[in-house]
Amino acid sequence: MVAAGNDGFAGSVNSPGSADQALTVGAVDGKDQLAPFSSQGPRQLDEALKPDIVAPGVGIVAAKAKNGVIGNPSDNPAYVALDGTSMATPHVAGAAAVLAGEHPDWTGQQLKAALMASAKTLPKVSVFAQGAGRLDIGRAVGQQLVANPPSVSVPTQVWPHNDDKPAAQSVSYHNYGKTPLTLALSTDVRGPDGKSAPAAMFAVTPKTLTVPAGADAAATFTTNTAVAGKDGEYTGGIIANTTDGQSVRTPIAVNREVESYNLTIKTIGRDGGPPPADYLLGFVAYGEDVTRFPSDGDQDGTASVRLPKGQYAAEVLTFESDSSSVDLIAPYLTVNHDLTVVMDTRKAKPADVTVDQAGAQSMSIGTNGTFYTSSGSVAGTGLGAEDPAHLLTGTIGAAAPAALYSQVVTSDWADPGPAGDFVDSAYAYHLAQLTAGRMPTGVLLHAKKAGLSRVRQKVLPTMFSGQALRAAVFSLPDGVVPFQFPTGAASTKPGVQTEYLSPGAQRWTLLAQLNTPDGQPVASFLREPGPVVAGDFTDVANAPALGPGFFADGPDAPLRSGQLADDLVSQPPMFSGGDQRYRGILFTGGASAVLYKDGVKVADGPGYIDYHAPSADASYRMVVTQSQSLGALSTSVSGELTFRSKKVTGSNGYTLPLLAPRFAPKTDDHGTAPAGAGFSIPIVVDQQVTANSVTGVTVEFSTDDGKTWQSAAVNANGPKAWAATVANPGSGFVSLRATATDSAGNTGKVTIIRAYAIS
Repeated sequence: MVAAGNDGFAGSVNSPGSADQALTVGAVDGKDQLAPFSSQGPRQLDEALKPDIVAPGVGIVAAKAKNGVIGNPSDNPAYVALDGTSMATPHVAGAAAVLAGEHPDWTGQQLKAALMASAKTLPKVSVFAQGAGRLDIGRAVGQQLVANPPSVSVPTQVWPHNDDKPAAQSVSYHNYGKTPLTLALSTDVRGPDGKSAPAAMFAVTPKTLTVPAGADAAATFTTNTAVAGKDGEYTGGIIANTTDGQSVRTPIAVNREVESYNLTIKTIGRDGGPPPADYLLGFVAYGEDVTRFPSDGDQDGTASVRLPKGQYAAEVLTFESDSSSVDLIAPYLTVNHDLTVVMDTRKAKPADVTVDQAGAQSMSIGTNGTFYTSSGSVAGTGLGAEDPAHLLTGTIGAAAPAALYSQVVTSDWADPGPAGDFVDSAYAYHLAQLTAGRMPTGVLLHAKKAGLSRVRQKVLPTMFSGQALRAAVFSLPDGVVPFQFPTGAASTKPGVQTEYLSPGAQRWTLLAQLNTPDGQPVASFLREPGPVVAGDFTDVANAPALGPGFFADGPDAPLRSGQLADDLVSQPPMFSGGDQRYRGILFTGGASAVLYKDGVKVADGPGYIDYHAPSADASYRMVVTQSQSLGALSTSVSGELTFRSKKVTGSNGYTLPLLAPRFAPKTDDHGTAPAGAGFSIPIVVDQQVTANSVTGVTVEFSTDDGKTWQSAAVNANGPKAWAATVANPGSGFVSLRATATDSAGNTGKVTIIRAYAIS
């Protein structure tokens, strides 16, 4: 019994769920709707039926591990709710245990057949998503009739179809009852257009079959794809109805192959012979949802795959005995006839990367390929190495259109230090070379500081717990975040590390993650994604006052809060500081979130909301709080956010119009400000949806940790900026509270206890 997986797209059921003998389980919600994450068939390479059955796997409440951090809280703190096919599988395991208790002599395959025969078929859900249907243990315990095999996968009928021969398969029925059963047999099969299959394409004989008590009787299911019809997947079931009201629907599928051809890849190793034994070969289809046809290839380097007519990319990755690696790609292959492509890895060239910093050493270099399809899907591949000379790259054949494929090669450098571990390096280079349509044949990148963006990133002592890890993540000009190997240098003390970034069309996100000395994450601060230009800049990742914030809407914006068709999700970054380029999150717990819909509590969570419900025009209020004892500042922060949501009309959903005021008091590196009246605090308002204008900001301050509050004067301080004036006490701490309103009536109220200290 195996979970199908949580990849959610066609052809994504992988090992061990792809095994014939496995009872592979997908997931549905409480309304018998397929869970969007549930992996679907057909099985790769042979188009066989998988998964076999589905069971409830959305919002399943189960016991919480002692130190567990995942899941949504339930009414009982000892339990949490989780989604996944791994939450659906225990339902089926429990049902199998019940059946095994009733029939201790049954084999695993008998249990599988009975569970599938008794499953409830879900309307308008493909057999490649539900298999036999949704688990029905109540029916299973009394199930007398089962089919063997419990599902029928007809071998792919290869294009063209004018010479197809009828394919006959035996389906045996077993009667566990004490009296004979007479079956009325029929088929119900739909074509790729959703319409009934041509009448002569599928048949079951005989039409009436008697199954003796305690015995078997066989029928023959025949497929004749020479009959005129549309090419593509045909799915449905063989229906067996008894005179006493029992029914078994055996799922069936056959691929009447669309116009397709053989693509043969011959890979030649670096020495002119076969490639290394563990080389990898993959394919990407541009003309449909991204589909991979993985192949290990033969030991002589030859591998063949049959592909529908269209445009593809083929990529070979080899791992050589001298520690070098090769990434060779044929980015644009037109498959409209049987085609052989030679991937000669001798044509790949080593990278040549240098920086103009004495003593700098390479930490990593990597390829980061991104493929786009006509349906908008994206796939990524990549390969990494430590030494640029050990990464060899190249392109075979024609380049792909720039809109279909891009390659970014990244290279990270720092001071290795006496231990060679790059700890406490004063700098780090994050270089990127973006190439459209092809892989560069030998990366050539000689970087000089004068042409780079030079960002002095400061980490203050606030919440510093022993280690700060700095890294950089890039995204493409359209905001897509590719597959990549981000690498950074750690620091054992607060302070400045200069990040050197390649300017250009790519976008960068800087990361400063505070860890314990043994590397356990404490807090993470992310710089707003965006392009960079050459020049000098200074950032402070965790500047006071740390409180709620949001990234502006964008395709590469992290931690976005959004409304989907049947799901509202939000995880506000609760420790976003005075440098408005950064948003921060804390990993140490102490967080809670509650969501109210039209005044009624509908969801809660440990600092985030995942509300499963159909989208609707409604008024929401979300209250998020988090406390911490790692540092003396921002010991407790909260956000009270009101917003209106609307019904989702498309499939992509939209970003919620959340907003939060942000404070940037001028303090020293320890978050301390001078005593006295007239202290001015700059304010900006983070908005996820910037189309709404901010219509008002009010501010209050407290000198007794929020017991009492005083109003602060607020004045405009430039476009979309304000300043509040407060009277700092002679000692202690100042807490801040602000409310912002936008033109659509959404509000954001932020409270920060101990926002800064007084010297």
